[in-house]
Amino acid sequence: MPERTERLKVTLDELRKELDQAEGLDDDERRLLESAVDDLRRRLGDEREREGDYGPVVEQLEALEGRFQIRHPTLSGLILRLVDTLGQLGI
Repeated sequence: MPERTERLKVTLDELRKELDQAEGLDDDERRLLESAVDDLRRRLGDEREREGDYGPVVEQLEALEGRFQIRHPTLSGLILRLVDTLGQLGI
């Protein structure tokens, strides 16, 4: 489990870097993705929140991934990897 949690943190870092460099995102897309990344990072850092309901943030990530498939394939791939890792953690 610690290995998957570490992989999740690494993917969040990669996603944040890619998001910071991404061009052509509208303000709403950028804000939603930043919010999801920040929420996941906060939850991972807070022992009390790790067991909470991740459903809404996972749904938000999946919806954003669908929007990014064509215009931002790197972001899309990172989001898919993030959602997959969350699934492996049972989240």
